[in-house]
This record gives sequence, C-alpha cells and structure tokens, in this order.
Amino acid sequence: MGVSEDKLDEYIDAVNDISNLQLLPAQLNEEKLNTDFDVWFNENQSLETDKIQYRSIHYLPEMEYTYPVFLDFLKERKQLLKSKLENILL
Repeated sequence: MGVSEDKLDEYIDAVNDISNLQLLPAQLNEEKLNTDFDVWFNENQSLETDKIQYRSIHYLPEMEYTYPVFLDFLKERKQLLKSKLENILL
C-alpha cells in the first residue's frame, strides 16, 4: 500500500482517530464498505464541482486520499475541524 514498515504502528494507532472518522448515511456506508476512500471518492464524485462540495461538507482537505499520505491527511483534517469548531464557539 506504499507505507513504510517503520510507520505501520503510527498508521494503526491513527485509524480510529476522530479526524479519520466520517458520518455517512447507511446506504453510502454500505456502498463504501471495503473500498479505499480514494477510489470511492473519485468514483462517486466524478465532477470537480462535486468533489469541491463533498470536501466542503465533510471538512476534507484538498489532496489525494491514499495510504502514503494518510498521516498528512489526518493533520490537515484536524486543522479544518479545529477551525470549524473555533468558528462555532466564537
């Protein structure tokens, strides 16, 4: 999957991190089941406008969603979620 062995423990520890979780309606969740997010996202959001809207709604950073950049994804998504929370609390 393109992840170095020395990073495996870090990846495993991050799987259930809040920034890696996303609420999906039951049907979408079942459709996504066992499909890598990058593949699922690009198949279900084929138009660039759809991708932009989906990322906006779900606070996803604009980047690729592959295993080698998973930790970067978590870092960027945490920042997006934190910014949103700060705006709500202000």
